Amino acid sequence: MISTQRHESKNKFIQFAHTMGTGIPVFFQPWYLDVVGARGEWDVILYEEGDGRISAFWVYFVTRKYGLKGIIMPPLTPYSGIWIGPLNSTKQETQTKKTKNIIEHLLKQLPTDVALYTQSFSPDVGNTLPFYWNNYSLGIRYTFIIEDLDNWTLNDTATNIRNKIHKASRILKTDLSEDRQTLYSLVADIMRAKNMKLSLTRDMFCALDDAIQKYRSRKIISVTDENGHVHAATYIIIDGDTAYMMLLGSDRSTRFNGAVPLAIYTSIMEVKDEVKHFDFEGSMLKSLFDLFAGFGGNLTPFIRVFKTKNVFWDILYRLKNHYDKGIR
Repeated sequence: MISTQRHESKNKFIQFAHTMGTGIPVFFQPWYLDVVGARGEWDVILYEEGDGRISAFWVYFVTRKYGLKGIIMPPLTPYSGIWIGPLNSTKQETQTKKTKNIIEHLLKQLPTDVALYTQSFSPDVGNTLPFYWNNYSLGIRYTFIIEDLDNWTLNDTATNIRNKIHKASRILKTDLSEDRQTLYSLVADIMRAKNMKLSLTRDMFCALDDAIQKYRSRKIISVTDENGHVHAATYIIIDGDTAYMMLLGSDRSTRFNGAVPLAIYTSIMEVKDEVKHFDFEGSMLKSLFDLFAGFGGNLTPFIRVFKTKNVFWDILYRLKNHYDKGIR
C-alpha cells in the first residue's frame, strides 16, 4: 500500500513539475533527478492543500553502501530536499507557522530505514527548527551569489581580479563552446590532484548535458590560447532568473595566467542579459574563497541537515564525507 501511494505521489509530482516549468528549480526537476540519480532511486513526498493543490514537496535520493540505505545528495546537485511554493498570507507570523507545519508534515513521511541522511537545502529554506527538534544535526555551507546582474560591472570585482582579467584578455580568447569532453577532463584532473573523487562519471555528465539542453539551456565558456589549447572552462546552467556555475575547470600547468578569472567574468557577461542572479554554486574550499569573493557576490549561507543511525556512520560522515564528496 505504501509503495503504491509513493508511486502515485511520484507520478503526480512529475506532472506537477512539468506544468510548473521553470517555477520548479532545475535541481528538483524529475528529468534532472533521473540522470544524476542513476546509481540509486529518487522519490518525493508531497504536501497538498485541501483542494489537492501541491504547495510543497520534498525530493530525496536513496542509494546503498555496504548493504545499507542512505539518503544523500546526488552528483552535481547543490540543493535538494524541501521546496515550498508561495504562501497566500502576507503576514509574517502566519507564513512562519505555515512553513513549520509543512516541514513537520513532510518530515513525518520521510523514510526512517536509512543509516545516513544528508541533504543541502536551497538558501530559500531558512526554517530548519523542526529538524533540530527531531535530533537532526544542522550545518552551514556557503555559496556566493551576485543578486543584481543588471547593475553589476567589472568595477564590482576586486582590483587583483580585475587586473588578472585585463592581463589574460590580452593573450587569451574566450568563446562559447560545445566541447564538454575537454571541460570534463579539466575538472576531473583538478579533482585527482586534490585526492578527491569526481562522483559524476563522464557518461553521466554527457547524459545530463543532453537533458539540460532539451529542457533548459546551458553555456560552456572556454578560454584558449592562439594554438587552441584550453586553459580554463566553465559550465553554466540557466534556470529561470538564475544562472548556476556548475563546473569550473582549468589546466593546472597554466593556472596562474588569469584564465580562470577571465572564464568566470566571461560567463557572467554571457548570461547578464538573460538572468537576474549568478550563483557560484558554492564551495567550502579555502583556496577558492578569494577568487569567488573577488567578483563581488554576496556570501550566502544554506543549510545542510544530516542524521546517522549510529556512531560508525556519524564518524564516517564527519571525517571522510564518504557518501557525499563534492566536485569542488
